[in-house]
Amino acid sequence: MRLVGLGAADHCRSFHDLVPRLAHALRAQGLERGQTVTLLSGNLSEALAARYAANLLDCQVSHLYNKPSADTQVAIVRDVETQALIVDPTYATRAAELTAQAPVLHILTLGVSTLGTDLLEPPAAESAERLSGLAHPEGICSIRHTGGTTGHSKGICTSFGRVGRMRPKSSEEEVDQPRQLVATTLAHAAGLIADHVPATGGTVVLLEDFENCVYSSQPPAAR
Repeated sequence: MRLVGLGAADHCRSFHDLVPRLAHALRAQGLERGQTVTLLSGNLSEALAARYAANLLDCQVSHLYNKPSADTQVAIVRDVETQALIVDPTYATRAAELTAQAPVLHILTLGVSTLGTDLLEPPAAESAERLSGLAHPEGICSIRHTGGTTGHSKGICTSFGRVGRMRPKSSEEEVDQPRQLVATTLAHAAGLIADHVPATGGTVVLLEDFENCVYSSQPPAAR
């Protein structure tokens, strides 16, 4: 597996080690099976690691798209009964606005911030020992919301079993490992694809957003 977060902080540990470290840290915060973890972040490799860590504990994850209004995001935070909000420090101001209207039990951040607890600091002391995943096929893996063009955004629940069945089958004719250049939010379809590409030994390159000059400047190997 190779995952490249362009512009993301280098925490001097591999993505593989970060996932179990974060799982241990989330468990230390009291997160339990069946609870909801909501992400408010850009396209960070740390956000993906946090999502996988929560799933290891059999927590369901809702990833907020960062462009809707605060009112829309507040409705989603309430709708999924968020227990922990994991925040990209870039969106700390918005997170404070959301939690003022929809309080949550835990506010955790992916880096140093004036808000909440830095989730990346405890993993430095946490064990990278692999956890036995608590997830089961019938459990809810993710809750993704519609764009709300026809009214209130509607949550779509996806089970762990269904996620496994969505993995594309590799063709015997494929020689090159798959590559995905992510230039749209991980909260939607790009995130679903990003989950499966590394499983086949491919590479995911994360861009914060679509900017034509940045997208076009990526080397062919990243596309």
